[in-house]
Amino acid sequence: MRIETGNVVAAKMNAHRHQWNGTVCSQPQSWNCGAEADFRANFCDTGVPRCFHLDVFKPSGPKFITPDSSVVLSAQQQPSMLDDQVLVFYGGRFGTQQGVAPGDYEQTLFGFYRVKHAKLDTARTPYRLIIEPHVDAWAIFPRMHLRPAALRAIQGVAYLKQMRTKGLKDAIDEALEAAESLPKSDGWSIEFQRRLKRAGDALPSWQQKAEEALAKLPPPSEAPRMSASFGNLEGTLSAKLKGIRISTAPAPAVPADAGTASSAGPAPTPEAVVPPPVEMTTPVLEPLGDTPAAVELTSGVEAGLAEATNVEEAITSAQAPADKPPEGEAKAAESMAQDSAVAEEALKSVSVADTPNVGEPLAATVVDAPLDGLDLGGLVEGLPVHAVPEPPGKQILEEQFGSQLVDALSVAFITKSLVILTGAPGAGKSWIASRLLDDSARDRTVVVPVASTWRGREDLLGYVNPINGCFEATEFTHFLCGAQEAWEAGDRRSRLVIFEEFNLSQPEHWLSDLLVRLEYDADQLADRTVRLGGKEIAGRPGRACSVVLVPSLRFAATLNNDHTVKPLSPRVLDRAALIEVTSSGRAALSRAGVELSDDVEDVIDELNDLLEPRGAAFSVRSARSLQRAMEAGSTNGMGLARALDLVLVQEVLSRVRLLAGDPRDEQLLSRLQAWTQKPGCAELAACAARVADWADLLSAGRDVFQA
Repeated sequence: MRIETGNVVAAKMNAHRHQWNGTVCSQPQSWNCGAEADFRANFCDTGVPRCFHLDVFKPSGPKFITPDSSVVLSAQQQPSMLDDQVLVFYGGRFGTQQGVAPGDYEQTLFGFYRVKHAKLDTARTPYRLIIEPHVDAWAIFPRMHLRPAALRAIQGVAYLKQMRTKGLKDAIDEALEAAESLPKSDGWSIEFQRRLKRAGDALPSWQQKAEEALAKLPPPSEAPRMSASFGNLEGTLSAKLKGIRISTAPAPAVPADAGTASSAGPAPTPEAVVPPPVEMTTPVLEPLGDTPAAVELTSGVEAGLAEATNVEEAITSAQAPADKPPEGEAKAAESMAQDSAVAEEALKSVSVADTPNVGEPLAATVVDAPLDGLDLGGLVEGLPVHAVPEPPGKQILEEQFGSQLVDALSVAFITKSLVILTGAPGAGKSWIASRLLDDSARDRTVVVPVASTWRGREDLLGYVNPINGCFEATEFTHFLCGAQEAWEAGDRRSRLVIFEEFNLSQPEHWLSDLLVRLEYDADQLADRTVRLGGKEIAGRPGRACSVVLVPSLRFAATLNNDHTVKPLSPRVLDRAALIEVTSSGRAALSRAGVELSDDVEDVIDELNDLLEPRGAAFSVRSARSLQRAMEAGSTNGMGLARALDLVLVQEVLSRVRLLAGDPRDEQLLSRLQAWTQKPGCAELAACAARVADWADLLSAGRDVFQA
């Protein structure tokens, strides 16, 4: 579980009528807590305590239960992931007499825990996670509208969210200020007020302990090991070994210099990919009679077989004379000798062509194999290919975006030829794509900017010159030719094509050839050949007017979601892997190398949380603009606040669109007005003026469109 610094965990729950004190609701049909009507009728109305949220703030033994599968899985991998974390509960805003008002989009805060531990309940299916707070380390909010700070996802957990600790602190202060005038009724009491104040005072120390616990959190436990079944060997070698089972036994000790001579051989070409050495054990032959042959490999074997000579030596060793066996074992030994003789004769007739080369991967069918520690990029049948992302880029991406994104990229490039990165502008899609390969010189990478005018394959590949009959190739086509020539020369390193602004034009029109050809298996090179036309490729004399989409080619694309682009068709989506890239204001500042105070970063983060769903995020580009403005301000006397104010107006608020009469846009405007009134925004005069202008336009029934 990856929680950003300065954040707390948040969980959604229902608005319980009796303040979650363990009492089942009376007349639940008249109180909409947010649960399904059938649940309220079948359980709450009959007094059956099946509600997961029933005991959250029960005076004795409070607990919160979640059956969410993503949380349960994360708890299985990291049992202490929630220990000492601050857990906030939020849900639909209370109505006057009906609980949650139907159609209400707004959320409110209910209370929070300092988690003591979370234990997995495996006594029932599905499994549940039961979360309990430290003694007296919990508090409840009064029934008033306490809007939560913007909620963001936590990598690897679907149900739990994260929100700024500062937002929780502001809500506590607001509730305590309002509590003085609240009637001591409707579930609110003096004891709840005192408890809330104590929790508010302790919140900074709770958050410090939470961050310390996260820093000490052990890595997720390894998933249970799955078996990789290679099946029976096919071909001539299988027929020769029919009737013999080869099982594994510990390998005998080998002197240090024993393998020196046998290991000598021609050195591999510098560009060729050499798979890691295969750890094999000494075969021991067992008589089977008429039982069909089966080859059993240890779980450590990932690819390749031992040389046939090793098996022959094992057979010779099995036939070596020994002391006279007891009379009861004579027949068994005789049977073993006969089977060994048959196997020896069979192996003598095996040609070199029938025997797999040492170190080459077998054509294997993977049943269920773990991702960790297994180079799935090398499971292309007979064609070892480097995995993407490559190790240097993988490490950088893990540091900046976390292991969840790296895992998603690894699986995507294994399963699909085209990987699409989608997200708000400035989320880091191009930055990610540019670091997939260890290719700082850009010898194995090409960037293809897509234009809105592209309508056919000529825009991507090139065209036949009617004057000289040659094919005028684009940079993209020359890159494909270079990848084919490298592959034929034995270079198996990955080659990456990056399509920028992939959906500015309809991809199925100009990418049609590739979408079709890439569907063929990696060894069907004839079907993966694109015919270009013309008598020869201009600039490549003597070369045929065609190009093969070799297995080392990888394709990535960046995708924006706004009114200027075309939606992707099911045909494209079916042939691609789609990965969403998200970011926060703090993350953008970190990636740009900009260091600011916590208060300033909070201001940026809160605005980003409000506007990112509208495609107006504070991006890495914005962070770099702020850095340049700050550097210029050091010479012309402009302070940080003024530089930040102008950057936010010019690069973030400028992308906002609001429609008059749309309740969601009116709600966003209300939240923006509240943001401008916060103490940290006191010096952002330009931002406050822009938001005030928007309020005037919407009140006059006019839409808000920026440039």
